[in-house]
Amino acid sequence: MNRMMRVVPAALAFALVIAVSAPALVASAADTTPMTMDQLKDAVKKGKKQLVADNMTLTAGEEAAFWPIYEAYQVDLDKINERTKKAILAYADAYNAGPIGDAQAKSLLDETISIEGDLVKMREGYKKKLVKAIPPAKAARYMQIESKIRAVINYEIADAVPLAQ
Repeated sequence: MNRMMRVVPAALAFALVIAVSAPALVASAADTTPMTMDQLKDAVKKGKKQLVADNMTLTAGEEAAFWPIYEAYQVDLDKINERTKKAILAYADAYNAGPIGDAQAKSLLDETISIEGDLVKMREGYKKKLVKAIPPAKAARYMQIESKIRAVINYEIADAVPLAQ
């Protein structure tokens, strides 16, 4: 099996798991039944939400305003993540087929830049919602938390995926 086929699934799995805080894993550690991907995704979401909750120090009123925005953000982020996954898998297929042609390389490059642009637009929209709902410093804190999680995921993917040839 070539390196790319081993690396991409590992990178995607790691990207899914990296956002998990310890409490999400403790519950599954007591159970010896292997987790399905859906269960793992649910654990990641719960762990991430707990990580955010632990670091936001929201008042009761702020919580009421913040959590619906958080949930909507996660839905939109899932769409971005799904596009990223598809782009990585398309790259893996192209990489495994041999040297990537110019047209395919341009298409993959266009998609990855489009994903990044859409993420920026999404974050800008949520920034506006957040600063209306909670104090700007707490909105900034939340966006920092999301950025740090994404930076770790992006690093792991970048480290795992070989350069185009």
